[in-house]
Amino acid sequence: MSRKRAAGVRSSASEADRADEVGPRIAVAYLVAVLASVATGLVVAIGMPVADAACKTADDLTCNVSWYANIAIPASLVAMVIGARIAKLGWWFAIAVCAAMVGALLLTDVSLLAGLIAALLAPLAGVLASQPWKGSLPPWQRWGLGGLGVLAVAALIWWRWF
Repeated sequence: MSRKRAAGVRSSASEADRADEVGPRIAVAYLVAVLASVATGLVVAIGMPVADAACKTADDLTCNVSWYANIAIPASLVAMVIGARIAKLGWWFAIAVCAAMVGALLLTDVSLLAGLIAALLAPLAGVLASQPWKGSLPPWQRWGLGGLGVLAVAALIWWRWF
């Protein structure tokens, strides 16, 4: 009987303290973002010979930057998803933060400063958008995050290849 009572107390306390979980999730999200940035830098450093070999001349800056972007953008998104899964932040967080990162990338075309600020706020936006405030994510929040993910993929494809 005491187990049932303790389990009931534990579940009601965890539902009441959902707002208290936001702070640690934000801290872990920023740690994951830093580690994903380091991993992206390593992937770009490893991919530099590929970019140099693909360009006809080593002085072709446009070609090199294009190849670095082709390497860095998917690497950063994959590193963030892997880091989010390892840190147990969830798939919905991974979708939300990747969509925020794509949005930050698109903002750099408008204003570099706005893009940098959006990139700094991407982990925070990912945590707040994917936070289960009352037990679990409601269906409207899941559909919204799924739609945001599809929109981000479409925007990234449009931005990169059209």
